[in-house]
Amino acid sequence: MLEPLAGDAADERVAQIDDYYQARREPIEAAGAVYHPLPPERLYLLKAEWSARLDAAAVARLSPFGVPEGQGAVLDVGTRQGRNFAPERAQQETNVFDALARHVAALQEKHKRVVIALWSEGARERMRQVLADHRLVNLVDVRSWPAAMARPKPEISLAVLGLESGFETADAALIGEQDILGDRLVRPRRASRKAENFIAEATSLAVGDLVVHVDHGIGRFAGLTTIEAAGAPHDCLELHYAGGDKLFLPVENIELLVALRLRGDRGRTRPARRQRLADAQGAHEEPHPRDRA
Repeated sequence: MLEPLAGDAADERVAQIDDYYQARREPIEAAGAVYHPLPPERLYLLKAEWSARLDAAAVARLSPFGVPEGQGAVLDVGTRQGRNFAPERAQQETNVFDALARHVAALQEKHKRVVIALWSEGARERMRQVLADHRLVNLVDVRSWPAAMARPKPEISLAVLGLESGFETADAALIGEQDILGDRLVRPRRASRKAENFIAEATSLAVGDLVVHVDHGIGRFAGLTTIEAAGAPHDCLELHYAGGDKLFLPVENIELLVALRLRGDRGRTRPARRQRLADAQGAHEEPHPRDRA
């Protein structure tokens, strides 16, 4: 079963494979080095073989558009894109959940089963409370699409399904969480720092400082060292733990140390050291239980 743009995607991937192969072969030959990249046909199904295999198989090609007669056997599954509540979200005076309740009532009047797909268990519980507040009843949890289709039509099925948008068939309607609330807000990853900054940050530590590793807890910074790993030298922070254990942390992973610059001198009072640890943790919402202790 092939999606509408599967052919274009296959052609683009084959061209990309050839580009990678040529990039590895030509500079090596020019430099006279002994290196033999495997030809693409040894690793991949290229266009000719891919087409031959499709010709020998029973293939269904999906299309969002109507297909003219004479193009082979066509099966209309009677599915169309579902309702999106973007217009209601854009209007400040309109409550999107009131619009959802009216839409669900209209679907049920047409004797359609209604399924609302959420991204997670927590989202399903929150949606259940909101829907109940808007007088939607007969809310049931389901684990799969077949389970939802087996429920009585007056019920509203709440499922955890990774679907970005809903759809409607002749006897069912699925409404996605994004259809109701809009695109998911994904927290962006922190931009990685440049390699030259790692050493500068590591050298700001003094030998004997206490540090807290997110997995290994509190240890003592013993200095910078270079170790050989995978045939290459790596600059590492050497951390010492109780019992003589040592940890060599690559400087590029220094962000794993959630607390820095905790001096190990005995002159500090315990409350001051706790406050210093809290300040150092900064944006970390919840320290590791071992670090808390």
